[in-house]
Amino acid sequence: MKAYRFLEEADQEFQEYIGYFISHSLTAAEKFVDEVAVAVRNIREYPQIGSPISPIVRQRVLTGYKYSILYVDTPTEIIIVAVAPHRRRPGYWRRRLRHVNDKVLTRHILYRLISSFRQHMCLCGVQRDNLLTAVAPATPTGVTQQAVRSFHAEC
Repeated sequence: MKAYRFLEEADQEFQEYIGYFISHSLTAAEKFVDEVAVAVRNIREYPQIGSPISPIVRQRVLTGYKYSILYVDTPTEIIIVAVAPHRRRPGYWRRRLRHVNDKVLTRHILYRLISSFRQHMCLCGVQRDNLLTAVAPATPTGVTQQAVRSFHAEC
């Protein structure tokens, strides 16, 4: 199971919602906390369980509540970006991504980009030479043709 952590804003948000539930019913608050704990445990065990809502963020809807856990699955840990109510403006949490380590995100995004591109090319039967031609204009800075070749060699 992967390690996890809440971003500070996500933790504050979670505490506010617990307070809201406590003001209505202690039982409701306990059930909410239990549901979040189950969702986080599932995310840690099966990081791909959530639906992708951006290139790096996934969403796990809480059962029985109009809330979702938004998280980033990095190679070393799960980062909880938000415990988001469905009534709130979509994307309000995006500014929080600046708190996630830039190097981790850059590597993570690059890996996903190349992996999905490689998978698409393998499925389409694109030959290795055509891959380099097709990828050249779209590759991010710092990605060499050699890196693309090595990823494609796994196909």
